[in-house]
Amino acid sequence: MQQAYDELKSLLVVFENYNNFENILLDFSIESKLGYYNGIIFKGYIKGNNDAVLSGGRYDKLLDKFNAHTQNKNKKNAIGFAVYMDKLYKKNTEKNEYDFDILILYKSGDEKELLNKVHSFIREGKKVRTDMYTDEYNTEYNYKQKYIFDNNTLV
Repeated sequence: MQQAYDELKSLLVVFENYNNFENILLDFSIESKLGYYNGIIFKGYIKGNNDAVLSGGRYDKLLDKFNAHTQNKNKKNAIGFAVYMDKLYKKNTEKNEYDFDILILYKSGDEKELLNKVHSFIREGKKVRTDMYTDEYNTEYNYKQKYIFDNNTLV
């Protein structure tokens, strides 16, 4: 708990240095089913836009999944985030017919193979979202196609 508190406190110091801090809202109550996050997870919002414009977190475990540090005995740490530039400038009144082209729900298989499938869709110019499979997957997002990634196959 103390470690999480210290991480939040250090983030607060950074954001207090910005003049428009009152326009920034970070939501630290996010939970992830992805399994590789091992610390803080967050989403960022700006006034006038209900969509998250920023998301990220600490994901040291992801490096383990891809065997990124097996050759080096020193364990690596990782934190990252994405800024959704299209949502930064999108007005609330604008609503695309689809939020993304393809939804892929991960059920089982090799994560590297899943990543290859995602990249192949991206090379085709498709906007892709992946999430963990559940029997009762509900989303408020609109998408054109939905696939389930099971045993390295898109179904």
